[in-house]
Amino acid sequence: TAVLVSSITLSGAGGSTTIDQDKGSLQINATVLPAEAEDTTITWSVNNETGEAIISHTGLLQAVSNGTVMVVALANDGSGIRDNLQVNISGQITGIKDYENTDIIITPDPVHKLLNIRWKDPSTHYCMIRIFNMLGQLEYINEAIPNTYQVDISSLEKGYHIIQISISNRELKSRMFLAK
Repeated sequence: TAVLVSSITLSGAGGSTTIDQDKGSLQINATVLPAEAEDTTITWSVNNETGEAIISHTGLLQAVSNGTVMVVALANDGSGIRDNLQVNISGQITGIKDYENTDIIITPDPVHKLLNIRWKDPSTHYCMIRIFNMLGQLEYINEAIPNTYQVDISSLEKGYHIIQISISNRELKSRMFLAK
């Protein structure tokens, strides 16, 4: 008869359970027992709790946003054996950067599903805000009068999108953001 997996134990590299550098990563290791099990392969997944991360097929966890995530490893042999490891993520920069030349600050508010847009110089003329999906399809367009402006992104599908801000048909910057 086939020898099935009896246990999986997860641990972070060096015993760590934290990622504290922006765009940091942590190698998650799995010890699968018994060693003579017929199929010791596992499937990795991440349950995003208050934070967000992605994990590779080799167990490399990549931070996306601050908070906690639960890494899950499930045995592929049909035994149903799994283990979980909670990882705390901090130090992620959540604002959309590189608007320094235009003095525009964009801060995502994932709880309220908004993008907050603020101009350091409110005397700028009106601008056009466009949001595209990753296929380049226009999902949102509106004129805004600078100072502070909020874009409701609750209707956008989960995933990455591109926001483009232009004044008088002159594109200032395009940046990618994640809608949750």
